[in-house]
Amino acid sequence: MQLDIVGAQQEMASRQQKTHRLLAVVRKEVLAVIEKEPEDTAPTWPNLVVIEFLAVAIFSIGLFVISWLVNSPLGELANPDKTPNPSKAPWYFLNLQEMLLHMDAALAGVIVPGILIVFLMAIPYLDDVREERHRWFTSRQGLAISIFSALYTTAALVLMEIFDIVVGIKRLLAGLPRGADIAGWIVPILLTGGLIALLMAILRRRWQASRRDILIAVFTGFFVSYIFLTIMGTAFRGPGLEFFWPWEMPAHVE
Repeated sequence: MQLDIVGAQQEMASRQQKTHRLLAVVRKEVLAVIEKEPEDTAPTWPNLVVIEFLAVAIFSIGLFVISWLVNSPLGELANPDKTPNPSKAPWYFLNLQEMLLHMDAALAGVIVPGILIVFLMAIPYLDDVREERHRWFTSRQGLAISIFSALYTTAALVLMEIFDIVVGIKRLLAGLPRGADIAGWIVPILLTGGLIALLMAILRRRWQASRRDILIAVFTGFFVSYIFLTIMGTAFRGPGLEFFWPWEMPAHVE
């Protein structure tokens, strides 16, 4: 009996000296780790970082070359008694200034930009397809639709600019009652909405375009419009914001 008590005491002492213990014994296959990564993601490196680096490098080189080739001297100090003609907005607002020539100020300066901003913010929620999100234009069809949308938008803008320069919707409706409201509100809304609806109809008939294809086309049209209107306001608007060819541009008028 005494030996049993001593053995039990030694066993308890040895257990107290251990820093860990075995809780359970399980089969080997239970320890298998299940690894499942999300199906709609792509690694940031190199998929995104390389593209961003190339974009920054190309932009920096282009900015350096343009600043080296084109002299842009500073003008005189601003004088409130002598407003230069033409008085142009900063280059990133020249597209809005160009729209002001063709529609009402509230429509061109507030409503249209507001709708475009909301649309850009809503694209991730409108695009309900999870596959191929990491690919530019998604597919060859998306690339073809983007090219067609760019050409369609450019042609529509050129024709509208030519019509406004030669005829002028405001001059055409000047004699009608509320002609300014018709030219500034109704005509731009109907024309813009009609062109977008026509583009969607062509895409659905020609390519059986999905919602993502429509979003690609509309975004491309917005981007092309931004560039086109910026170029028009920069290089083709002279004194009084009238149309002039760049090589016929007169000097600033006081």
